[in-house]
Amino acid sequence: SSLDSIIITDRKGYVTRANKAFLELLDCEEEKIIGKHMSEFSPTEEGVYESTTRTLVEIDKEFFNDAKTKISRLVEERKIANWESYLMRSDTEVVPVEENIDYLYNGKGDIIGAVGIIRDITERKRAEEERARMNTRLKDKVTELSIMNEISEILLSTRELNEILHMILIAVTANQALGFNR
Repeated sequence: SSLDSIIITDRKGYVTRANKAFLELLDCEEEKIIGKHMSEFSPTEEGVYESTTRTLVEIDKEFFNDAKTKISRLVEERKIANWESYLMRSDTEVVPVEENIDYLYNGKGDIIGAVGIIRDITERKRAEEERARMNTRLKDKVTELSIMNEISEILLSTRELNEILHMILIAVTANQALGFNR
């Protein structure tokens, strides 16, 4: 019983077996999985989809081109490691996943299918998005502090009221233009 999804396909990519984690990942019953081609579990049309990360994901031509490239690489190299992609749940929500795919061989060395280990990376993507938001906030705060530091240096170096009032006016205008709330 693996926490990661495990799927086995025949040599043409049709599902022959799937573990419980894969069924839960796609929120599907086994009968709706067995016999389907693996491509049926990925988004098939360009568009904007809600993700399990609670953000919107744009599926565009680049997504489909990347998938074609990865499949070509699978054929050439006979395996794929750490391919980040999306699978479509039964409720049309997309799940960010990391796929590792390797061919299965018979005793003669002929390809008889493939095994895929698929990891749900929803939490990783949420953490990456949160880190990006925090980095943006940090950069904004650094910019704000830099402006405030320059203003304070100028205020300390001048004693004339007109110059001080002029600097305050510049500070208020800069804060409004940059969207600072303080």
